[in-house]
Amino acid sequence: TVESFAKKQLGGKLYDEFLGRKDLGINFFIRKFIAPQGTLSLSSDSTNTITLGNIEVSLIDVRVTGIDTFSSFSFEIIGDQTLESNFTLDDINLELNISLSVADSSGGIHDELVTMTIGVSALEVFFSVFIGVDLNQFNLIQLGSLLHTQ
Repeated sequence: TVESFAKKQLGGKLYDEFLGRKDLGINFFIRKFIAPQGTLSLSSDSTNTITLGNIEVSLIDVRVTGIDTFSSFSFEIIGDQTLESNFTLDDINLELNISLSVADSSGGIHDELVTMTIGVSALEVFFSVFIGVDLNQFNLIQLGSLLHTQ
């Protein structure tokens, strides 16, 4: 079934040529299809600016590192459209680059670039989610053709 295939591929160990060793399938999938270095970067446009008195704050970009550090990953279908999952991420970090423009009393402007990093180690997540999916139709999907598209 699709469920057993997904459990084996995402929660099982696969050989990763990039690392030269076995790793969880979900880490392999993330590096191959989403974020090759385990880092997801999102750039912001200039419309993300907030003015607080004489300070203008702009979000430049956001980076999430460690999205490929799953040390455990499992899921169960616990109802017709309910998925329960739990996983552990060994090390995940959120980095925000923020520009601050401060106007002083003489009309001069001082610009500063601030980098804020928030990190969590051994993050364990347990959740259930209701998904609007027709499992009969979902089981008819041929995963091989989806995984081999360019």
